[in-house]
Amino acid sequence: MTKNRKIIICLILVLGLISIPVGRGIYHFQKGCKVLANTFHGEAVIEFERAIKANPYFLKPYLYLAVAYAEWGSASLHYKEYDEEGFAKLKNETRGKAEEILKTALKRFPYHPYRDDIQYLLGQIYDKDSMNGGYVWDRKKAIEGYKELIKKYPKSKYVKEAEERINALAMGVK
Repeated sequence: MTKNRKIIICLILVLGLISIPVGRGIYHFQKGCKVLANTFHGEAVIEFERAIKANPYFLKPYLYLAVAYAEWGSASLHYKEYDEEGFAKLKNETRGKAEEILKTALKRFPYHPYRDDIQYLLGQIYDKDSMNGGYVWDRKKAIEGYKELIKKYPKSKYVKEAEERINALAMGVK
């Protein structure tokens, strides 16, 4: 066997080993999107976590996982699945996990062009909840998320909306 053939075979083997986790990550991401679309938030969380585990360098599952956690807490309030104390605990857990995931994504993807989207979503997860008549989860954390967006990404497409939300939240408007 010639040297060139050996190199080609090694390259094919290495690429094959790399493509397996990438393929698994995409599979679980797509499955998570399907179940999230059907509002099965718990199942979506599991699939997005599997996608991240299979390929931790794929950004979209982080974003969708944060959304799945945030919507899970929202849907639970909407459908009154929990008593007031249980709901407060679930809300804190789901919103806290969503925040943790987004902060992990910011660290893991320091040069990604969608970092402003991640930062904007950090404000959004604590801001208005459309399923529950505009209820604001945590005014202070929402404002902090938006201010951080304006500070770090002053040319972002979200700056104007973030400024408007900061003003509305500061005035106590939904």
